[in-house]
Amino acid sequence: MVGNRHCGTLSLLPAMAACLLAFSCVSVVHDTGQGPMDETQDPPEGESPHDTAYVESLYVTGVEFPSGYDWSAGEPPLDGTPCVLFLMSGGEKVLELPVGESSRISADKSRHRCVAGHLYTDYADETGTVVMCDGREVFSYDSPERLVSFSVTDDGIYTLGVPDGGGCGLCLRLDGKVLYADRNARVLSPLHEDCGKQCFSFWTCPEDSRGAPANPSPAQPRTFYMYCGGRLKEIVSTGGSAGRYGTSGCTCGCLLPVDGVKDVFAAEMHGNRPVCIYSQELYENRDRYSVYDGRYPNILQTYKYNRLSMCRIMRGRDRLFVYGELNYSYDRLKTPFVWTLDGVEHVTFNEYKQSYCTLVSGNDIYSFIGYQSYPPSVTLYRNGERMWTYSSGIGVPSSDAAVVHEGKVYLVFTDIRRQNIPCLAVDEDVTDYGFNGYFTGIYVCRSPRDRNDAGA
Repeated sequence: MVGNRHCGTLSLLPAMAACLLAFSCVSVVHDTGQGPMDETQDPPEGESPHDTAYVESLYVTGVEFPSGYDWSAGEPPLDGTPCVLFLMSGGEKVLELPVGESSRISADKSRHRCVAGHLYTDYADETGTVVMCDGREVFSYDSPERLVSFSVTDDGIYTLGVPDGGGCGLCLRLDGKVLYADRNARVLSPLHEDCGKQCFSFWTCPEDSRGAPANPSPAQPRTFYMYCGGRLKEIVSTGGSAGRYGTSGCTCGCLLPVDGVKDVFAAEMHGNRPVCIYSQELYENRDRYSVYDGRYPNILQTYKYNRLSMCRIMRGRDRLFVYGELNYSYDRLKTPFVWTLDGVEHVTFNEYKQSYCTLVSGNDIYSFIGYQSYPPSVTLYRNGERMWTYSSGIGVPSSDAAVVHEGKVYLVFTDIRRQNIPCLAVDEDVTDYGFNGYFTGIYVCRSPRDRNDAGA
C-alpha cells in the first residue's frame, strides 16, 4: 500500500520541496541523441554518448480555481473567473497565467505543455490559433486548430494541427507557416524525429459525391502515408475486408511490403526504417495483428482476443516496444498489452484492467493499472511486477501524469474520493495540496548548463 501522506501548499510545498529542489539542481551528463535509439539506429557520426552536460529539472503544470468554484462539473471557466494556469519547479510556482478568452489561455490539459522549462500554450477560436511561450505570443495564424503534436527544435516550433471543430484535415507548420496540409487526411501517429527529420503518419479519408471528406467504413479503401523531412511516401493502401483476398496491400515501393493489409494502427520511422502495426483479415470476425520492424513482419501474440486498439510505438533506451489494448468483439472492456518488436508479449495484465498511464524509462515498462469499470485503486507495475498501490478512487489527468528519474517514480493525480484533492506521489509517498484545482502534467526538462547558471 501507499506510504506516508503529507500536506502541501501551492506556493511552498514543504513535504517534497527539499527532494525536488535537490533534484532540480543536480547537473548530470547524458546521451546527446534526439531521444532514445532503437535497435536499428547508431549514434550520430562524431558523437559519443557523453558529449554534452546539461541540467535536469522537474516541472509540474496545473490549474487553480477560486475557492468554492466547482471545476469538476466540467464547465469551462468564464472571463472574470480568476482561474490560473501555473508552472511549478523546486517546490514553488515560477509562472502564473490567467485563463480566459481575453488572455487567450486555455485550462484544457491538451493545450499546454512544458518544454525545456518553458510553458507553451495554444488557443483557438473563430479568429484563428495563437501559440504562446510563458504567456508571450510566439506566432499566430487565422485557421482555428487543435494541436495534436508540438515539437520545439533548433529550427523552430513544429506543430501538427487538426480542425478545432473535428473532422478530416491536418496541417504541419513551422513557426506558424504551412509546410504540408491535406484537408482529406487524419493523423495516424504523431510528430517524431528520426535521423534529424520531423516525421508523422496519416491516412486519407474517402470523398463523397460532392468531393467533401466522408466518414470511412472498414470496407472502404484507404491509403496511408508517411511524411518525413518534406518528403511523402506511401505506407500501404487497404481495401477493408477485401484484404484477405489479396486485393489490397503493397504497391511498388511502399513502406509496408505486405499484401492483404486491412488496417494500420500506428506507423513511425526509426533509424530510417518504417515500423508499422497493422492487421490482416483471416476470416470473418477474426483478424491477425502484426508489427513490421523495418525488415520483417512479426505476428503479435494476442491469444483468444480478436480486437486491437489504442496502439502506439514506445521508445526505450535501445529498443522499441508496442503498446495496445485487446478485447473481445462482444465486450468493450479491454486488457493492456506491451510487446517487443518480434511480436512476443512483454507485459500484460488481468482482464478488464485499464492503463491510466504506461511509459518507458530506459528499457523498463512502468504501468499505472486499475479496474476499467470503476477505479477502486491504481497500482504501479514495473515490467509486470507489482510495486505499490495508490489511493482508491483517483483520477489521472493525462499521459503526461508520470515520469521516472534516477529510479524514482513521480505521479500527479486527483483524489476523487476526498473532494478532488490534487496530489503528487514520489515513489509511494504522497503529498496532498490544499488548492482548488488539479495538476495537469509533470515533466523532466533538460537545458544546457550555462543557461541555468545564468539564472534563466
